[in-house]
Amino acid sequence: NDRRAVRLDFRVGEDALADQDIVIRVVLQSPVGEQTVSVVSAVAKVEAVAGVRVVGGEAARTVFPRETVYLPFTVRNTGNGPDRFALRTLSDLGAGATLVEDRNRDGVRQPGEPAVETTRLLNPQEEIRLLVELAVPPDAMDAKQHAVRLVATSERFRSIVSESGRLLIVSRPVVAVATQIASKEGIPGKVFSYQLVCTNTGTSPAKRVMVSESLSPELEFVDAQPRPGQIEGQRLAWEIADLGSGQQEILTVGVRVKAGIPAGTPVRKTTMVRYRDLRDQLYESSPSREGQ
Repeated sequence: NDRRAVRLDFRVGEDALADQDIVIRVVLQSPVGEQTVSVVSAVAKVEAVAGVRVVGGEAARTVFPRETVYLPFTVRNTGNGPDRFALRTLSDLGAGATLVEDRNRDGVRQPGEPAVETTRLLNPQEEIRLLVELAVPPDAMDAKQHAVRLVATSERFRSIVSESGRLLIVSRPVVAVATQIASKEGIPGKVFSYQLVCTNTGTSPAKRVMVSESLSPELEFVDAQPRPGQIEGQRLAWEIADLGSGQQEILTVGVRVKAGIPAGTPVRKTTMVRYRDLRDQLYESSPSREGQ
């Protein structure tokens, strides 16, 4: 009898589950009139293959100092068997991050949603939604970019790792007041003027900007343009409703050196500025002292 060897190659499907037993039965159909042959393979076990994929948002997000931020991430088990994944966050923002399971997928931490360091057991192709919760430091610098990353590691195979990141850009107003004066010498009894140049160099608008000027006892307030909203003794105050990014506001102040002041007497004033951002967060500058 003629015998011929026939080799049959099979490929395990991508959806085959780990540790599954596979038996293959093949029927060889001979030419018409001849006997068919049935072949049964040996039992093959599907090998466990771990896999994980972490997905975060692609667009950069603008944040403000003191803001609590929730960054969504998704962790999917791309392996062929159940697996848990160890989780850790990496951030150069200088703020501690908390990882939370977003059970209702609304993007905000709700009461009862726990902080996690490891996922629950995920079946093949099952995913879990997570939030990275962090507070932007109050001293975060304007226009600075920060990266926040989530790393997931398979507990079955520690070499299987995936990570994804989000880019945060800090935006805040930065308001400073500079004094411009034509002459550093004032003549007693004579009126002279100077300018307070209020500038927002930040990337975000400033709201309710309060410029406060405290004159020394040797100076007498005469007038100002615009007129101060508050005059209390030697203290003058102006409120600017809005100061956009890159905008300036100039305040012109006229004062008189009081008569009888000896020559060479130093005459000083103190300037302070307070303002708020779009989230109503308060900022305050250190006192700036100018003198003649």
